[in-house]
Parts: sequence; C-alpha cells; structure tokens
Amino acid sequence: MIDVIGVPNNSAVTAAAFVISTAGVVTVGQSPLNVPTRIQWASGVTAQIGTQSTQPLILRTDGTDRWAIHGQSGTLVPVASTLDIGTSAGPNPRYLFIGDEIVLSDAGANATAGGRLRRSGANLTWHDGTAAVSLNTGGGLRFVLRPESATFPTSNFPQLTKNSSGVNWIDYTLDYDTTTEESAYWYGAIPTGLVVSTTPFVEVYSRQPTAITGTVAWNVVMAGRGSGILWDSGGVTNLVSAVTVQGTAGQLLRQGAALSSTGLAAAQAVQIRISRDVAADNVAEDVKFIEAVVRLV
Repeated sequence: MIDVIGVPNNSAVTAAAFVISTAGVVTVGQSPLNVPTRIQWASGVTAQIGTQSTQPLILRTDGTDRWAIHGQSGTLVPVASTLDIGTSAGPNPRYLFIGDEIVLSDAGANATAGGRLRRSGANLTWHDGTAAVSLNTGGGLRFVLRPESATFPTSNFPQLTKNSSGVNWIDYTLDYDTTTEESAYWYGAIPTGLVVSTTPFVEVYSRQPTAITGTVAWNVVMAGRGSGILWDSGGVTNLVSAVTVQGTAGQLLRQGAALSSTGLAAAQAVQIRISRDVAADNVAEDVKFIEAVVRLV
C-alpha cells in the first residue's frame, strides 16, 4: 500500500496530476487509522466525478448548490427540476437505494399524472393513470356496489334480475328502464383516521342484452353523514356522461367520472344513489347494471 501524503499543485500541469493506472481500490480512512476523512475541494470550485467530461457528477462546494448527503446542509438539485436516475435509454440496472427514509415536501395537491407520487398535507397519493390514489394507512378505500346489495325505493326502481341463460356465467343485474328514471341506493362508511381524496371517482359497468346502438348515461348522488348530521338530507349530483353502447350485444361497457362530493371525511357513513339518466341517453332498451365501484382515496 502506498500512502499519498499530498500531490503538488502545479499550474503548468494540464493533464491529470494523480493517476491510478492499474485496477484496484482507493480506500479513504483505512483502519487502523479510523479517522474522519473526506474528499474536499476549495470553496467556489466546481468538481466533476465521472467517466467522461460530458456526463460527470457535478458537486459544487460554494455552500448553496450541492448534494445533501448524510445530514450535510445544502440543497439537492436546486436548479434542475428533475433528478434522473437512469432512463429507458440509460444503463441497467436502474435502482435507488434509500437506507433510512424519504422526506417529501408538501406539494399542496394530489398527484396529477400517471406514475407520479406526491404529498399533499398529511395525504400521500400515487396517480395510477386514472386518478390519484391515497397511500395513507387504510388507503385504497373502495365501495363495490353490487346489485344484490342494493336498497330500493317504493317506486321507480330497477328490477333485480337473475341472468341464468349464459353458458359460462350466471349473475344478477339491475335492469334500468329506458323511459322512467329509476334509482337504487347503497351505503358504506369511512373509517376513522382515513384521509379522503378531494376527487372521488366512480366506475359503472353495464351491458346490453340486444341493443348495439344508442347511449347510456348515469346520475350518481353521494353524501357523507358524520355524527350529529341529519341523515335524510340532500347530496351532490354527478353526471356520468353518455357513452355509446358496444357494437356487439352482451359486451361490457365501462364508464367513469370524477365525483364532486363536499364534506366527505373520516368517521362518516356514506350514502350513494345511482340512477339511469334517461333524459341524457337514448339506448332503446333496459340497461343491465352489472356493478359500480366508488373510489374514495
């Protein structure tokens, strides 16, 4: 082992001043010395560590623009908005190992695009390409609204029908009339401590027995009722816009929409009403409602 005490600073030297030309390991702070060590540049100097001058790792030591590593003060990538750790065109493998924890600043809003993670207050959200989904403890709350669990009014309600003529599957549907606006009701609850999304989302699944033309639209009303809140009061109506039915009878149709639902919070009972919007659609037969999913976080 060679102990390098110092390398002279020779301004006339334009090539590398110190070169290790053979394979090996450079160890800083080798036991038994076991003393704090560092590689240090003079203040205000930009240093580059890398395999070539066009793609180095840049370290600034002027006290403002530098990497924050192991508690060192400073700002991580203060100028560029993106830290790119390997892209599809980069080398493999591409991993980021964190030994302790990740601290996210408060963005003040949920994630807005697919594949993004963002903190908004106490809520951590991941955008799955359709909507921002909460990753908080207890997150991912969804109400699956099946025909068998529906509650019906005394009049103008869809017929609960057992479809037993299929070769492979037998199921129940709610058959919504083509001229009369019919409704069905479902209920759920939001557990204590759960952070509810400001933009809940509904997905409605249906099919047509014979029709291959026309459109289907829905109205979804949702409300949260906490302790001390009047149970039998109105909610917020949301339109699931008309969509053309499938061109082959019996094929599944999925429709989705963000829900405006004021006042939803943890420790609440939730009321949901789904009606076929016969004033906004025109398919000339009953719509077979298969199920709906309401995503709250």
